[in-house]
Amino acid sequence: MQIRVLSETSEFKNYDLGWDRLGSFCNLFTLKEWLFSWWEQYKDNKQLRIYIVEDDNGSPLAMLPMMVQEKDGKSLLIQLAAGGADFFGVICDPAHYDAINLILRYVHDHESYDRFVLTNLRLDEMSTTQMIRAAMEVYNDINIVVQGKVFRIDTTSDYDEYYRQRSKNFRHRFNRIMRNEGKYVFSVETEYSNKLIEEIFRLHKARWRDDMQLSVFYDTRRTGFVDTLFRFFSEKSMLRVYTLRDGDDLIAYRAGFVYKDIYHDWNTAFDTSYSADSVGMLLCNMLVKSCFESEIRQVDFLLGEEGYKKEFSTGTYSYIAIDFKVNKALEEYFYIPPIQRIQKIIPCIENVVFLPGEDDIQEDNTLKGRFVDFVQNKGIVVMSLDEKKDSYSDEGLIDEDRKTLVIGSDLDELMKASRDIGAVSCLILVDDSEKNLYIDERPDMVVDGIDRLKKCFEDWYDSDLHGIEGV
Repeated sequence: MQIRVLSETSEFKNYDLGWDRLGSFCNLFTLKEWLFSWWEQYKDNKQLRIYIVEDDNGSPLAMLPMMVQEKDGKSLLIQLAAGGADFFGVICDPAHYDAINLILRYVHDHESYDRFVLTNLRLDEMSTTQMIRAAMEVYNDINIVVQGKVFRIDTTSDYDEYYRQRSKNFRHRFNRIMRNEGKYVFSVETEYSNKLIEEIFRLHKARWRDDMQLSVFYDTRRTGFVDTLFRFFSEKSMLRVYTLRDGDDLIAYRAGFVYKDIYHDWNTAFDTSYSADSVGMLLCNMLVKSCFESEIRQVDFLLGEEGYKKEFSTGTYSYIAIDFKVNKALEEYFYIPPIQRIQKIIPCIENVVFLPGEDDIQEDNTLKGRFVDFVQNKGIVVMSLDEKKDSYSDEGLIDEDRKTLVIGSDLDELMKASRDIGAVSCLILVDDSEKNLYIDERPDMVVDGIDRLKKCFEDWYDSDLHGIEGV
């Protein structure tokens, strides 16, 4: 056996043999179409590393699609499409699992990096078990972390029987929710359309903004990636977009892909103005029922441990990370829900910094003044960025406890400032419908106005949690 490494985009684009030979051993997220579509959009400032084990006749036996990325002055060897794929895994013929050892040995002996990590490896896949064994043989020091679990539904039985097996509380609540079914139009879209994808982007932006977070669809690389995926999977009859409409208006969607008779529920959003009718839950139930009535044998909810997924599920599986060079905690790979994040942020804030030039962050500058007055009355010091930097000691001490909130409307400047002073970041969206961003880093908070930020602080100080030690 021998190792071949693809390091150029042109090599990747023209290399079909590996996926032709090993395609049946891929999961959805290691298909060439998924990985290359992502790479075309995000390849800047990254180095391609696709490790291929071939037999003596040049036939591929295993592939590990990776890339090198620089972050904070360190080189990271991570899986290809990290951040753009829910799961990863070595692509390997089960008859040649020994090829995984060869790949890891090659990486160990020939590659230079500060950190080598694989995340989102499914524990229910044999290739993950073999990867763990190979890692323990080749590397002296590894760290294996269980990252979380994923909920799924077996749809091979009868829907009515499935529904009867749900909890009494679930059925009681859903009997009420289903009364709203006749108000809206449910459909399953399998064809690509520019109108539909634009509706999805618009609704997703609005939904995340309501949670004070930044939708990934502000990033033109992400929208380009998703557009390519939708086109490809539509041509292969693998695209599924479950929609709920009020007349012509899209009020909820769940978009995903069918692969190996499994529906992968990849992206969703709903219009919060319809929350009283629980349109998100209503659509989810319609989706599940539709899958029971089709050839789909399983619904995979993918990443995210939201409570409603647990209620719908009939089973779970876990996924792990393997850190081959332990020099940093894996905390950055864990998702903290927005509300919990904000509840952790606000009680720690002792200083507020407005970036230079943010005096006109709102058209009505009195809104900013009201926010400043409120936080100052709570003992929070408002200062400029230069004043904050000057407050550091001569040793260059930064705000490692993240007690400073830095506020700005330019994402790049905001993230640079928050890194420089170790602060919490809050992005104020201005003219968001026209804004396209390259989202390499996510701000801690996103609001569509300084008045929304003020309300967050007011809600915290008015809440029962305020004043409780350790909260």
